[in-house]
Amino acid sequence: MIHEVSLKKAKPLLFSYYMSMPDKTELEKIECEGFFVDLYLGELDKIVDMPADRAWKYEPYDIRLKLYSNEMTIEFKTKVKHPDNESLEVYKIFGKGPLIGDVGFIIYSYEEINTGSPNWKGVMVLRIPKRGMINGYWLTIGVNNDDKCPIGKISLKRKI
Repeated sequence: MIHEVSLKKAKPLLFSYYMSMPDKTELEKIECEGFFVDLYLGELDKIVDMPADRAWKYEPYDIRLKLYSNEMTIEFKTKVKHPDNESLEVYKIFGKGPLIGDVGFIIYSYEEINTGSPNWKGVMVLRIPKRGMINGYWLTIGVNNDDKCPIGKISLKRKI
Protein backbone atom coordinates (compact mmCIF):
# COMPACT_ATOMS: atom_id res chain seq x y z
CA MET A 1 0.00 0.00 0.00
CA ILE A 2 2.85 2.43 0.71
CA HIS A 3 4.16 1.99 -2.83
CA GLU A 4 0.74 2.68 -4.32
CA VAL A 5 0.36 5.91 -2.37
CA SER A 6 3.80 7.24 -3.34
CA LEU A 7 3.29 6.22 -6.97
CA LYS A 8 -0.07 7.98 -7.03
CA LYS A 9 1.63 11.14 -5.77
CA ALA A 10 4.53 10.82 -8.22
CA LYS A 11 2.47 10.32 -11.39
CA PRO A 12 0.83 13.76 -11.36
CA LEU A 13 4.18 15.44 -10.67
CA LEU A 14 5.88 13.65 -13.56
CA PHE A 15 2.93 14.26 -15.86
CA SER A 16 2.79 17.96 -15.01
CA TYR A 17 6.56 18.32 -15.59
CA TYR A 18 6.48 16.72 -19.03
CA MET A 19 3.27 18.42 -20.10
CA SER A 20 4.01 21.90 -18.74
CA MET A 21 4.97 24.73 -21.01
CA PRO A 22 8.65 25.66 -20.66
CA ASP A 23 9.35 28.67 -18.48
CA LYS A 24 11.06 31.13 -20.83
CA THR A 25 12.66 33.14 -18.03
CA GLU A 26 16.24 33.21 -19.22
CA LEU A 27 18.64 32.48 -16.38
CA GLU A 28 21.99 32.45 -18.12
CA LYS A 29 23.69 32.79 -21.49
CA ILE A 30 26.95 30.89 -21.78
CA GLU A 31 29.44 31.35 -24.61
CA CYS A 32 31.95 28.52 -24.88
CA GLU A 33 34.86 27.11 -26.77
CA GLY A 34 35.43 23.39 -26.86
CA PHE A 35 36.00 20.17 -28.68
CA PHE A 36 34.17 17.02 -29.69
CA VAL A 37 35.76 13.59 -29.92
CA ASP A 38 34.32 10.54 -31.69
CA LEU A 39 34.14 7.40 -29.58
CA TYR A 40 34.12 3.85 -30.87
CA LEU A 41 32.30 0.79 -29.60
CA GLY A 42 35.08 -1.72 -30.06
CA GLU A 43 34.19 -4.61 -27.83
CA LEU A 44 30.77 -4.52 -26.19
CA ASP A 45 32.17 -3.76 -22.76
CA LYS A 46 34.66 -1.14 -23.88
CA ILE A 47 34.30 2.35 -25.35
CA VAL A 48 37.52 3.87 -26.65
CA ASP A 49 38.58 6.79 -28.83
CA MET A 50 37.74 6.26 -32.48
CA PRO A 51 40.62 4.86 -34.58
CA ALA A 52 42.30 7.82 -36.32
CA ASP A 53 41.44 6.58 -39.82
CA ARG A 54 37.69 6.52 -38.99
CA ALA A 55 37.43 9.64 -36.83
CA TRP A 56 35.65 12.73 -38.06
CA LYS A 57 37.41 15.95 -37.11
CA TYR A 58 35.41 18.83 -35.62
CA GLU A 59 36.29 22.49 -35.16
CA PRO A 60 33.32 23.98 -33.28
CA TYR A 61 32.94 27.74 -32.89
CA ASP A 62 30.31 30.31 -31.84
CA ILE A 63 29.04 27.89 -29.17
CA ARG A 64 26.12 29.37 -27.22
CA LEU A 65 24.03 27.82 -24.49
CA LYS A 66 20.92 29.46 -23.07
CA LEU A 67 19.61 28.20 -19.77
CA TYR A 68 16.03 28.73 -18.64
CA SER A 69 14.46 27.47 -15.43
CA ASN A 70 13.44 24.11 -16.93
CA GLU A 71 14.76 24.15 -20.51
CA MET A 72 17.96 24.86 -22.40
CA THR A 73 19.06 25.52 -25.95
CA ILE A 74 22.37 25.04 -27.73
CA GLU A 75 23.55 26.56 -30.97
CA PHE A 76 26.95 26.47 -32.65
CA LYS A 77 28.75 26.08 -35.94
CA THR A 78 31.41 23.54 -36.72
CA LYS A 79 33.80 22.71 -39.49
CA VAL A 80 33.71 18.96 -40.09
CA LYS A 81 36.30 16.89 -41.95
CA HIS A 82 35.14 13.52 -43.26
CA PRO A 83 37.63 10.71 -42.51
CA ASP A 84 37.49 9.16 -46.00
CA ASN A 85 38.16 12.15 -48.21
CA GLU A 86 39.17 14.98 -45.85
CA SER A 87 36.50 17.21 -47.43
CA LEU A 88 35.55 20.17 -45.28
CA GLU A 89 31.90 20.97 -44.62
CA VAL A 90 30.45 23.64 -42.34
CA TYR A 91 27.34 22.94 -40.28
CA LYS A 92 25.04 24.87 -38.00
CA ILE A 93 23.82 22.84 -35.03
CA PHE A 94 20.78 23.75 -32.98
CA GLY A 95 18.80 21.95 -30.34
CA LYS A 96 16.79 22.23 -27.17
CA GLY A 97 15.47 20.12 -24.36
CA PRO A 98 14.66 19.90 -20.68
CA LEU A 99 17.09 21.14 -18.05
CA ILE A 100 16.83 19.17 -14.82
CA GLY A 101 19.15 20.49 -12.15
CA ASP A 102 22.50 20.92 -13.87
CA VAL A 103 21.88 18.33 -16.61
CA GLY A 104 20.50 19.20 -20.05
CA PHE A 105 18.85 16.61 -22.31
CA ILE A 106 18.93 17.96 -25.86
CA ILE A 107 17.50 16.84 -29.18
CA TYR A 108 19.53 18.50 -31.94
CA SER A 109 20.03 18.58 -35.69
CA TYR A 110 22.85 19.56 -38.02
CA GLU A 111 22.16 21.69 -41.08
CA GLU A 112 24.78 22.15 -43.78
CA ILE A 113 25.39 25.90 -44.17
CA ASN A 114 26.15 25.85 -47.91
CA THR A 115 23.01 23.94 -48.90
CA GLY A 116 20.72 24.65 -45.94
CA SER A 117 19.64 21.04 -45.98
CA PRO A 118 19.17 19.17 -42.70
CA ASN A 119 21.61 16.33 -42.40
CA TRP A 120 22.01 14.71 -38.98
CA LYS A 121 19.76 14.39 -35.97
CA GLY A 122 20.75 13.27 -32.52
CA VAL A 123 20.60 13.54 -28.77
CA MET A 124 23.02 15.13 -26.35
CA VAL A 125 23.38 15.03 -22.58
CA LEU A 126 25.36 17.83 -20.96
CA ARG A 127 26.29 18.39 -17.33
CA ILE A 128 26.38 22.15 -16.79
CA PRO A 129 27.81 23.00 -13.37
CA LYS A 130 27.77 26.59 -12.11
CA ARG A 131 31.56 26.73 -12.57
CA GLY A 132 34.10 24.67 -14.44
CA MET A 133 33.98 22.53 -17.55
CA ILE A 134 30.74 21.52 -19.24
CA ASN A 135 30.96 17.86 -20.24
CA GLY A 136 28.69 15.39 -21.93
CA TYR A 137 28.03 12.92 -24.70
CA TRP A 138 26.23 12.92 -28.05
CA LEU A 139 24.67 10.21 -30.18
CA THR A 140 23.52 10.76 -33.75
CA ILE A 141 21.97 8.91 -36.66
CA GLY A 142 21.98 9.23 -40.44
CA VAL A 143 25.71 9.81 -40.83
CA ASN A 144 27.36 6.55 -41.83
CA ASN A 145 26.42 4.14 -44.58
CA ASP A 146 26.85 1.21 -42.17
CA ASP A 147 23.81 2.34 -40.08
CA LYS A 148 25.91 2.46 -36.91
CA CYS A 149 25.09 5.21 -34.44
CA PRO A 150 28.16 7.37 -33.91
CA ILE A 151 28.72 8.55 -30.36
CA GLY A 152 31.14 11.05 -28.92
CA LYS A 153 32.12 13.15 -25.98
CA ILE A 154 31.90 16.91 -25.58
CA SER A 155 34.03 19.23 -23.46
CA LEU A 156 33.18 22.93 -23.30
CA LYS A 157 34.94 25.76 -21.49
CA ARG A 158 33.15 28.97 -20.67
CA LYS A 159 34.54 32.12 -22.28
CA ILE A 160 35.13 34.85 -19.73
